Amino acid sequence: RSIKITEECKCDLNLMLLFLDKAHASININTIAYLKPTHTYRSDSYPFGLGGFNHKGKAWRFYLPPELRFRASSSFLEHLASVITPWIDIIDGELKAGDC
Repeated sequence: RSIKITEECKCDLNLMLLFLDKAHASININTIAYLKPTHTYRSDSYPFGLGGFNHKGKAWRFYLPPELRFRASSSFLEHLASVITPWIDIIDGELKAGDC
């Protein structure tokens, strides 16, 4: 008795083999295990500016100059704020390897 393996199944097998090769090379346990967050950040934006703060209470805010207001989408400003908020801790040396 025999079965026919479809091309789709062969492609899936090749993909799994690729994953296994990468796992064999090295897997960072932090990417697969739950860790209690060491830092928490909140940030937001509004048409006149953006700001954020961390779990220790360090806060920042930036007012957009009048000539730049309503020129960027709310999504872009929120993304920018979410990048800046942890960046401040990076600059201050408060984020270390292994922090999450």
